[in-house]
Amino acid sequence: ARRPAYVTPVPHVFGVGGSLVTGSPVGYGLTARTWRMNRLGVRLDISRHAMDSTSSTRVSSTQLEPSVLFALTDHVSNYFWLRPYVGTGVSFRHQTLRSSLAEAGLSTSDNSMGFQAFVGSEMTVASAPQFALSADVGYRSQRSAFGAFEVGGFDVTMAAHWYIR
Repeated sequence: ARRPAYVTPVPHVFGVGGSLVTGSPVGYGLTARTWRMNRLGVRLDISRHAMDSTSSTRVSSTQLEPSVLFALTDHVSNYFWLRPYVGTGVSFRHQTLRSSLAEAGLSTSDNSMGFQAFVGSEMTVASAPQFALSADVGYRSQRSAFGAFEVGGFDVTMAAHWYIR
């Protein structure tokens, strides 16, 4: 008879990495994540998005999003560790509209704040315990100062973290 082997995953305390945010438009960014008390976490994302309406009009957007995470029941095997989580936080956005149609070029900007809520999972494989991949589906409530350019709504975020501790 074979006895069950119990595997203890390497604790993930603080990790840094990069992210890809799908939606309209696709963006990229930097992310940091820390887990405390094995269930409670904090995440900070900084991302950049850019979109063109015509060949002469461009909107760029920078987001800063601090979030609180709560890990659900972990699923640990000999090969991988899955940590499902739910999270919520605020979203600060700075948008800039640039148009080259005017003589000197028109530029206007706007700052806004909204909220975000998401659900996802982080996966670590046993052969690389400091490296984690995560994906989450979320909703961002955000208004746009520029009517033709929609921001917020549903999106998928994929991230990779390297845990230092």
